[in-house]
Amino acid sequence: MKTSGTQFNLMIEFMERNGDLSKPATHIQHGRPWVTKKWQELAALLNGDPSGSEKSEEKWRKVETHIDTKPPTTTREPALPDPEDWNMPGTSQSPPHFPGEVELEPPLVPEEKAWEPPKKKKKKEEIADLYIQCEKDARERERERDDRFYEIERERIRQRDIELQQRDRELTLQAQWLQFMRDGMSLLERFLHERS
Repeated sequence: MKTSGTQFNLMIEFMERNGDLSKPATHIQHGRPWVTKKWQELAALLNGDPSGSEKSEEKWRKVETHIDTKPPTTTREPALPDPEDWNMPGTSQSPPHFPGEVELEPPLVPEEKAWEPPKKKKKKEEIADLYIQCEKDARERERERDDRFYEIERERIRQRDIELQQRDRELTLQAQWLQFMRDGMSLLERFLHERS
C-alpha cells in the first residue's frame, strides 16, 4: 500500500515542528539519540493513521528521503460528482482518482537524439562503377607486384653474374698458382738431377 496523503501531511507537519530528520547536520546540538527518538515518534504517528500503510522506522526514513524534495501535486480529495449525473457517460473530464492516494509525477523520459536522414542505398550504377574501379586497382597492383618481381629477379641474376666472375678469377689464380708450382718442381728436379 502507498503512502496516503494524510500520512504525507503528518510527515510534513512533524518535520516543520522538529526539523528535517534526514539531514543530521541540522541536529548536531541534539545528538544522534534525539534524532533516533524522533524517528520512532514519527513512525508511530504515521503507522497510527489508518488511511495509509504501516512501515518500519527504516522504511519511513527511505520514504521521507524520496519525497521530501518532490511533494505530490495534490493531496486533497476531489469533490464528489452531483448525485444525479454520477453514472452518465461523458460527464467526467478527468481520470478516476481514489481518495487518499498521492499522485506521483510521471517518470523522466530520456532526451531523444536529433533526427538524421537515413543513409542512401547505393544504386546499381554506383555498384557497377565501384566494381570497375576495384578491378582497375587490382590490375594495377598486380602489375606493380610483377614489376617488383622482375626487378628482384634481375638483381638476383646480376648478383649471380658477379659471383661467377669472382669464381672465374679464383680459378684462374689457382691455375696460375699450379703452373708456378709445376715450374718450381721442374726446376728443383733439374737442380737435383744435375747435382747427382
